[in-house]
Amino acid sequence: MNSACEMVLPIRQISRNFAAQALKREERVLTGSWNYSQNVLRGNEVCERIEWLVSKQLRKIATSPQWGEWETLFQDPADGRYCGRLFPCNDLNGNGPPQLREITESEARMKYRI
Repeated sequence: MNSACEMVLPIRQISRNFAAQALKREERVLTGSWNYSQNVLRGNEVCERIEWLVSKQLRKIATSPQWGEWETLFQDPADGRYCGRLFPCNDLNGNGPPQLREITESEARMKYRI
């Protein structure tokens, strides 16, 4: 399923914009938001960055046994930490904009059964 971010810029353009913005060690949570303009719903720059991170930098490890692709576990190959991508605004169409948040290894093992 496509995320809202893919509606804004194609991946090749996103990679030019975000290639220098690898996930920083001090970043724990990135939360996107949607903007409605000219009758089009668009993800903001954070949505675009999350899409770039999960498609270009982070390694997909697992999907949630309970929620499937709505909650996906990634690992940063640079430092080994785990990040979960989820869509916390489940009252919105398509479950809303994405969020990427760091989780501990024990949380990853429990939630994603790795």
